Amino acid sequence: MVKVSGVILAGGKSRRLGQDKAHLVFRGRSILHHQVELLRILGVREIIVAAGRLRPLPLPRGVVVVEDHYPGFGPLAGIHAGLLAAKNPLSLVLACDMPFLAPPLARELLDLGEEKVKVCVRAGFLEPFPGAYAKEIIPALEAHLAAGKRGVQEFIRSVPHAVISEERVLLLDPTGRSFVNINTPEALACAGSE
Repeated sequence: MVKVSGVILAGGKSRRLGQDKAHLVFRGRSILHHQVELLRILGVREIIVAAGRLRPLPLPRGVVVVEDHYPGFGPLAGIHAGLLAAKNPLSLVLACDMPFLAPPLARELLDLGEEKVKVCVRAGFLEPFPGAYAKEIIPALEAHLAAGKRGVQEFIRSVPHAVISEERVLLLDPTGRSFVNINTPEALACAGSE
């Protein structure tokens, strides 16, 4: 398998939650620590946090933090910043507020074909996260962002990509928890008790 970096997107504004998601305490530690540990369990050694704007973050040692080169362009700018910083040709990209990634699903994304973007399909929609993104897409990303486009799904559809089908996703993650994100205080309370 090709060497893989991990990119955790932590640049969101967290309006619905009312606090910086990167500082959430999830099961007794920061949600970022949780995501870093998950990537390490998967064998990922280089881990990058795309923070949107630089700020103090609760991170373990050895994690690189980068700032967006296209401020205000959301997750797509975070993917771009993370891939620019990554030393490896492929990155597993996670959102910091989606702490339930099923390892079999992550492994399948990384092993899925030769396409430069690899994502899942659920309910007929492309799920950008978790996703596997190759450094080779940086020029296409920059063109998309320079044109003022922010949509991650739109970008994925514009480049050659591979998908894990809905049926296969159900086999790898029967509960669909890999796609659950924490956007509200209620969701955080429920997530912490599971």
